[in-house]
Amino acid sequence: MIIRSRGAPGRSHTIILGNAMMEGFSITSIQPQPVSSAGTDQGLRLTLTGDDHGDSTLYLAWRSDGLGMFKSGISVEGGGQVSINQFIYP
Repeated sequence: MIIRSRGAPGRSHTIILGNAMMEGFSITSIQPQPVSSAGTDQGLRLTLTGDDHGDSTLYLAWRSDGLGMFKSGISVEGGGQVSINQFIYP
């Protein structure tokens, strides 16, 4: 999965991967490494550093851990959210 986000130029911003996503999948790789990460009630918070325009790109490799429908979301703290629905078939 590739996540592109935008924050203030030259400043960090935080991406939040929703809890349901973290229950159905395991992250096997994150590139580039976030400045910081933490598990919260909302999900996994990843703080990224933007470039001179505030843009950042995060590459995630996933492995499914469950079966069935997983409804979750990815959001930028203080910004928008994208809903993700994925059905994992055995």
